[in-house]
Amino acid sequence: MKLNRTKLSYGLVIMFLVSAQINANEKKKSYKDHDHKDKSGAYLKKGLTKTIFNSISNKSLERSHDRDRFQISPQLGIFNPSNFSLRTKYFHTSYKDNFGSMMLLKIEFLKNLGNFKNTEVSIVSSVGYSYKQGPNRTESNSGFKVEDTISFQWIPVMAGANFSLKFLSTPFFMPSIRTQVGASWFHQSGTIDGFNQGFWVPFYSIGSSFKFSFGKESNNSIINNITFGFDYQKDLDSEQNYEGIAYFIGINFST
Repeated sequence: MKLNRTKLSYGLVIMFLVSAQINANEKKKSYKDHDHKDKSGAYLKKGLTKTIFNSISNKSLERSHDRDRFQISPQLGIFNPSNFSLRTKYFHTSYKDNFGSMMLLKIEFLKNLGNFKNTEVSIVSSVGYSYKQGPNRTESNSGFKVEDTISFQWIPVMAGANFSLKFLSTPFFMPSIRTQVGASWFHQSGTIDGFNQGFWVPFYSIGSSFKFSFGKESNNSIINNITFGFDYQKDLDSEQNYEGIAYFIGINFST
C-alpha cells in the first residue's frame, strides 16, 4: 500500500510537471501569435497609410500640374461690326460702311488658377492686330464729305476671367464662357489734313469658346486642342462707337 501511494505521488508530480510544461508552451505560442498579429496589423496599417498618402500626393501633384499649366493660343478671327465709327476733332468716319468686316490676328494667354468641381477657372489675356487700307469716305464735323485712301490699324488688348466646363462623358469637348475688359488702340492715317490720329478706346467683352481635343492629353503634350469661339465687344467711350462680334479659330499650346 505504501509503495502504491509513492507511485501515485510520483505520477501526480510527473503529470503536474507535464501539464505545466504544456501550459507554458501554449502561452509562449499564444504570445508569438499575438506578436505576429500585432506586427501584421502594423504592417497592414503602415501599407494602407502609405497607399493613402501616395494617392493624396498624386492627386495633389495632378492638381498642382493643372493649376500651373500655362497655355498659348494663336488665333485667326474676323470682326463683324454692327457699329464702328470714330470721331476726331475735325472728321467723323464710319468704318462699318467703308470697310465692313475686318481680319484680326490674335494671340491669347491662359493661366489655370484651379478647379471647382467640374469647372476650371483661369485668367485669360490677349493682344491682337488688324490692318486695312482702301478708299474711304469720311465726313467733316461741319457736314461736307471727302473721299480719301485711308490706312487703318487696330490693336485690341484685353484681360479677364475664363470658366471652362469639364464633362466625364465628353472629355474631348470643353465649352467655356469668359468676360473681359480692355482697350483698343486705333490709328487712322490719310492725305487729308487733320485726319491722322491715334487714340485708345476702352471696351468690355463677353464671349464663349468650344475646345475640341484631337488626342489624349498628357503632362508632356504640347498641342492640346483646337478652339472655336466668339466675343461680343462694346466700347465704354462716349465719343467713339465700337460694337460687334469677333469670330475666331485657334490652336492651343501648353507649357
